[in-house]
Amino acid sequence: MDSRRDFIKKSALLAGAAGLSGMLPFSVQKAFADRGNPLLASVPPMGWNTYDCFQGAANEDIIKQIADYMVSSGMKDAGYVYVILDAEWYQDNTTRTNAWDKYGRLIPDITKFPSSANGNGFKPLADYIHSKGLKFGFHIFRGMFKDIYNANPPVKGTTYHTKNVTDTSNVSSWCIYNYGLNMKHPGAQAYIDAQFELYNQWGIDFLKIDDLVDPYESLEVSGYHTGRAKLKRPILISGSPGGGPNLQHAANLQNNMEMWRVTSDVWDHWNDIYKQFDSARDWAPYTKNGTWADLDMLPFGQLRDNWGPDPGKVIWTKLTNDEVKTCMTLHCISRSPLIMGGDVRANDAFTLDVLINRDALDANKNGSKQREIYGDASTRKWISTVHGTNIKYLAIFNTGLTSRVIDQGLVDIGFPEGALVKDIWNKSESGKITGTFSPTIPAHGVGFYKLDSPDI
Repeated sequence: MDSRRDFIKKSALLAGAAGLSGMLPFSVQKAFADRGNPLLASVPPMGWNTYDCFQGAANEDIIKQIADYMVSSGMKDAGYVYVILDAEWYQDNTTRTNAWDKYGRLIPDITKFPSSANGNGFKPLADYIHSKGLKFGFHIFRGMFKDIYNANPPVKGTTYHTKNVTDTSNVSSWCIYNYGLNMKHPGAQAYIDAQFELYNQWGIDFLKIDDLVDPYESLEVSGYHTGRAKLKRPILISGSPGGGPNLQHAANLQNNMEMWRVTSDVWDHWNDIYKQFDSARDWAPYTKNGTWADLDMLPFGQLRDNWGPDPGKVIWTKLTNDEVKTCMTLHCISRSPLIMGGDVRANDAFTLDVLINRDALDANKNGSKQREIYGDASTRKWISTVHGTNIKYLAIFNTGLTSRVIDQGLVDIGFPEGALVKDIWNKSESGKITGTFSPTIPAHGVGFYKLDSPDI
């Protein structure tokens, strides 16, 4: 099965190479406290990313069409506000060469993004997205691209060049595009600062930094936060990839970025969905307002085939409808960021309904004390509470191969007098239930419920 990492390797070879009352971590809060945005990610960030459906083929027209759809479909009103370009926005798809400026900073490929010509960069596209009430971001790899290192341009504002600030011994175990930066060299921070200066000019709101948290690059993690904290414009940082960061890095992550991947790449295969459960459970205590453990993108709708016999072919997600709801429910109740991976222009009614279900999104935005309360080989149960109310969200997952009844005692989850139960996905209310709640859950499916205390 090809992964996102495998795709990056292939491309490079062709090129030749926090609880409801929680606050933003102090260092981030301090950086933005005087700039009108003390809480950069008060709820889990929501948006759309190019990678699962376009890989490196996204262009300016596509991005504008996606932005238009996010507004017209109701996705924006539901909270999906980030439009994010993943890898290779700087690369010509024919020559496989990268574009950068005289200071070794990546710039958009003008064949994909014509409005970026004449030094405009992403500002015209960002302006268009902002005019829709949305926010714009993109993906970079940490450190120094190897072709920029070899060209050795100057680092802006210094007497150094890119070879001076690069650590060629710091290489990724999976990505052959880049070297790490030598953060003990003063020019390394200057190189990062110059990148953020450019992003600020373009009007960027979101930066996904790859090869940063697995393996964990603590000095560069801090360096990127230091760079963005010097700006007047707040830029959200998303650390990637996942499957890696050890829990020992939780405090450093919380102090330096708003979201970070905690799973390896998730594609439209049940095994990928299943592996999210343990990561969500382990990282739940570290997910609170301003800092979010990221379960990766939502591989729904129209995608590029990344693990079948014809990589790159346009396909519909191989997840069943029940598996889609399982994935979405786990993201919502664990309060993971919600970044749609499919081409939303091709959404069917089911996919759009899952993405904008109001009660599911309320659990994602307003839940607290989210946690797994039971887990075995075929059953997982999660609960969260809306702060200051009697409302709780309950998710009962059947990860087994057959449909079955799964019991849940209501007294055990804080409802000794019974509960009013609303089925979130079926959009139905069961009235008052006492004693034991016993829904039938389909294979690889989920029951997702909103519970409230009855009037007594």
